[in-house]
Amino acid sequence: MKQTSAGLTGLVAIGVLMSLELNGAVPGQPGSPHLRLPGPAQQDMMLGTWTTQLQYEPSPAMPDGGASSGQEVWRAGPGGNSVIEEYFEKNAKGGFKEFTIAWWDEQAQGQRFLACDNEQLHGCEVSRSVARWEGNSLVYTEEREQDGAKLVRQEIFTDITPTSFTQLLKEGPSVPKLRITLTIHARKLTARAAPMTY
Repeated sequence: MKQTSAGLTGLVAIGVLMSLELNGAVPGQPGSPHLRLPGPAQQDMMLGTWTTQLQYEPSPAMPDGGASSGQEVWRAGPGGNSVIEEYFEKNAKGGFKEFTIAWWDEQAQGQRFLACDNEQLHGCEVSRSVARWEGNSLVYTEEREQDGAKLVRQEIFTDITPTSFTQLLKEGPSVPKLRITLTIHARKLTARAAPMTY
């Protein structure tokens, strides 16, 4: 999940990571790794390599809005008990890179995550809240304080199919007043989670 001013975001701890490339398994085929996290079938559909097209809405940081492109790789963690996302975006600053690992937080009843990126002052951050499935959409909402005022940020993965999904990032003073700041359209390149190339 994106934990930057451009978005949240964002999903989600640290250890030796097993890639689908290591065993050549493809989601949806016999013997393929799959996620053991509570949730609908859509979460297994997200495993694989995706191209992304991003559309930023006008904001104080980007008065004219903007567009960029990138790539995401989603893979099952060891035993399918976590989900790993690698993200790269080409933008005017050069590039945004993020590594995220999410796992099921039984007490909070949602996906807690650790996000590390090249814009984080301290390198990584554990999510303040948890992401939850609302129907077939994965929704993460958190509250922060910015310039002395409450700021609500939300990230939604929706319209998930085996070949595409939409990612919406929103901000506002409260949930009813959230506005979209970034829309990401993802198209699957392959079900095999290829190594990320930055």
